[in-house]
Amino acid sequence: MTEKLLQYLWNFKIFQNFDFKDIEGNSVEIIDFGKWNTDSGPDFQMAKIKTNNLILAGNIELHVKSSDWIFHNHSKDPNYQNIILHVVFQNDIEIDELQNKNIPTLELKSFIDENILWKYEKLISENQFIPCENIFDPHKIPIHFHEENILKKLQEKSVEIENSLALYKNNFEAVLFHHLAYSFGLKVNAFIFKQIAESINFTVINKIKQNEAQLEALFFGVSGWLENPKDESMQIWKREFDFIKAKFNISDLQFRPKFLRLRPPNFPTIRLSQLANLYHQHHSLFFKNNFRKKCC
Repeated sequence: MTEKLLQYLWNFKIFQNFDFKDIEGNSVEIIDFGKWNTDSGPDFQMAKIKTNNLILAGNIELHVKSSDWIFHNHSKDPNYQNIILHVVFQNDIEIDELQNKNIPTLELKSFIDENILWKYEKLISENQFIPCENIFDPHKIPIHFHEENILKKLQEKSVEIENSLALYKNNFEAVLFHHLAYSFGLKVNAFIFKQIAESINFTVINKIKQNEAQLEALFFGVSGWLENPKDESMQIWKREFDFIKAKFNISDLQFRPKFLRLRPPNFPTIRLSQLANLYHQHHSLFFKNNFRKKCC
């Protein structure tokens, strides 16, 4: 078993059954397995589970052994503060930190078919250009395969937006804000930016959008960048964020964007500042003609 294989099985939900229970025997219902994160940070983002009659939303981390949490130094990494579930193939030790935070640990060893592990070992041990080339037949690719995939993606996106509209009671402006934030995050920070947007009540955006500095302060504060201000600008943002946080009862949750392998123009600080500037300059974006033509 490798961590990559465990992530693959989790992403494609390849288990013998889904009657999951944590190591303490509590039922764990996986409402949303999350989005597979191939970059730094938790393995699956924007997940949702139900345990002890509570629905939790956040990130999920996977390990081959539970002790890997310690070996990987996750305890000191702020990117792992929003973990809602620790998934392991084998629970070799109990992690006190997770227990103190009531974060359940799910052991998958008994839920995975051993034949899958055998096939995986066989594939990676074969010395071929592509491990599965002997069982791949290009003549079996269906006609219009690519077109069907594109239509399937459009359908999935449509369902996602419809679900968001239902959740936010047909608040088109709020849903547009969430999806614009996703786009501003580009490939690396898309899901994190969406988490930031969804963690903020859109009424707060409407109330402070006249003040661009406050919008930036709000985005930067939720991103965890204002804890230790190092210059005058950061001190101003910190003061504004503290005021907004107290006035609008902003959650203490932080969603830390990534800088790894990004060029300076795509740094999340710049992208969030651009998003703040957009909402400062333009009000009711959904009802502007250019957005209505694209969305409707």
